[in-house]
Amino acid sequence: MREDLGPAGAAAAIQAHRNSFVTEDDFRKIKALGLNAVRIPFGYWIVTGPADGDVYVGPGLEHLDRALGWCKAHGLQAMLDLHGAPGGESGEKPCGRERKDWTWENWRFQESIKALRIIARRYKGHPSVTGISVCNEPSETVPGDILCQFYDEAVRAIREEGMPPDEVSILLPVYRSERLDEIWRIWNKAFDGFGRHANVAFDLHLYHCFGAWWQRQGFGSQLRMTKRHRKILRRVPAVVGEWSLALPQRSLAENPQDNNNNKYNNNNNNNNNNNNNNNNNNNNNDNNNNNNNNNNNNNNQNPQDEDQVYQAFAAAQLLGFA
Repeated sequence: MREDLGPAGAAAAIQAHRNSFVTEDDFRKIKALGLNAVRIPFGYWIVTGPADGDVYVGPGLEHLDRALGWCKAHGLQAMLDLHGAPGGESGEKPCGRERKDWTWENWRFQESIKALRIIARRYKGHPSVTGISVCNEPSETVPGDILCQFYDEAVRAIREEGMPPDEVSILLPVYRSERLDEIWRIWNKAFDGFGRHANVAFDLHLYHCFGAWWQRQGFGSQLRMTKRHRKILRRVPAVVGEWSLALPQRSLAENPQDNNNNKYNNNNNNNNNNNNNNNNNNNNNDNNNNNNNNNNNNNNQNPQDEDQVYQAFAAAQLLGFA
């Protein structure tokens, strides 16, 4: 972009994108859907400005100010997410820049702490800010003790800058559930993390579609993994910051409800006819039972129920300010 437009033209294009990509209408629609929170990713460069050699435009915290104003106006909670850390939490695109030569030593931990301090100091006491994630999807090559040391320092820094545990939850990304046991052990035993720090939780990203292994799984395997994830979430303090909105093609092909399968559809029609005949005599009782069940379901699925939505920090996600 800089080659095509020049530095000033590129900066103007980025500014125009930031002013139009996420608007108040997005927040209005999220509220209308019955959701109660948004996750707002941002790069370190809108906090401190880009480091030498990084091709970003910043600082730009006025965009985050505006988004939080929309959250307040529409009664939404916000979970702030340092999505791109200085040097990158990995060499992958979600951190802002893909780097094949990236190693975990490139991640500048103390600069990340500095950015988190600025965010905590700026937004302490904001009525919509109820959560903050200290990074996003750290590479599995980052040693567990190094990662937990960063988490310990990050939590301390955020609390010191005025975000108390009774107002703001702090999320510590584990990313893949396969690494949870390792990080849980180090965080608990070496750092006594859950003992020393109140209102912190792990952040898991449960995708069912990326990688060769997932591509080979049928629909039954997908359901079994969902049950496994549910057990994990009952065992540890955690939220699901990101998740799949799609399944691999093989899984979809094995799900009869997603196929134009005449035999399945014909069987359904026959079953529906039989059910209609059998249920005609019991309509009144069934209707009463259905009304009771619907009331119970509505109570159980109340979006304010913390057990159902894991405090709703991941109820909706907005793409952040690049």
